[in-house]
Amino acid sequence: MADLLTDSALLDPDLLELDATDLIAAVAAGRVSAAEMARLYLARIEALNPALHAVITVNPQAMQEAGALDNLPPDERGPLHGLPLLIKDNIDVAGLPTTAGSALMARHVPLDDAPLVARLRAAGASRAATAAPLPALLPPVSAPTRQGLTVCPPREE
Repeated sequence: MADLLTDSALLDPDLLELDATDLIAAVAAGRVSAAEMARLYLARIEALNPALHAVITVNPQAMQEAGALDNLPPDERGPLHGLPLLIKDNIDVAGLPTTAGSALMARHVPLDDAPLVARLRAAGASRAATAAPLPALLPPVSAPTRQGLTVCPPREE
């Protein structure tokens, strides 16, 4: 995935500051493709996740899924077309481990998406990765995530 960071540097870094509505509009306007948006967010995950521990599993098919979205004719695109999403790791995502941050569930790989994920995908969103669940969802005796404590850096103003 190291080439993602280099390739994504060609994209407008301001795209990372857009909210979901503006990201969808940028894709719809042709300012950026779904695949380019996925590449940008995957590169961001690669750059920041070693310190933040926020992403548990990157979808190895993320680029292919986004590329398939780009190939859809405009009349078949959903309202979330091209939006890359991180799904909390306690929600089933077909083909990706759903662990709730626990090593005990590391081998649990659901065959089907949870209804929420299925609806998001039907609306045109792409599955970029799974994100660490909130510690409140875990028993107090377990570690917050398999890879360590998730860090929330202070927001720059």
